[in-house]
Amino acid sequence: MKKYLSDFKESIQTISFAELANALGCNESTIYRWLNDETIKLPKPIQIGKKKMCFLFEEIKEWLYNRPRFNSFYDANEDKIVVENTQSSEKCVNIDALINKQTALKELQKYKHNFTTNKSCVMPCIKIEEIELFCTNNLEKYIIANEVLLKNNNSSEKKTIYKNVL
Repeated sequence: MKKYLSDFKESIQTISFAELANALGCNESTIYRWLNDETIKLPKPIQIGKKKMCFLFEEIKEWLYNRPRFNSFYDANEDKIVVENTQSSEKCVNIDALINKQTALKELQKYKHNFTTNKSCVMPCIKIEEIELFCTNNLEKYIIANEVLLKNNNSSEKKTIYKNVL
């Protein structure tokens, strides 16, 4: 069963290596590699029992909240999410709602027929090496903003509507 970060928000205080890897869309070996890379600054796991180690979920949330954000947009023509090197000033409001790139792409593909490739309609993304994470609350706003932009031809009115949606 696939788990997302939001599955851990209240009742579970720890998150295993496998659960974290699954939620982030990477392998457990990536998590272990990040532990050995001081530049990543992944929180240290705690020992539970003789052999089991887990992360404190609150520490993982804090770590993710403090990661740099980048701008991204959905390229409907190429059917992919493009993450730019431009850092985003927008913070992801709800860390519990982070989804990995594969899940975000599946959500965006549902609306592909409504999308134009619009580089000015961006969504923030947390990037940890090759792993990219998106906030679902921002994803919903992004979908709505893009639909509004498609329906409206007046460029000054588009900008006003877009700012109001986001």
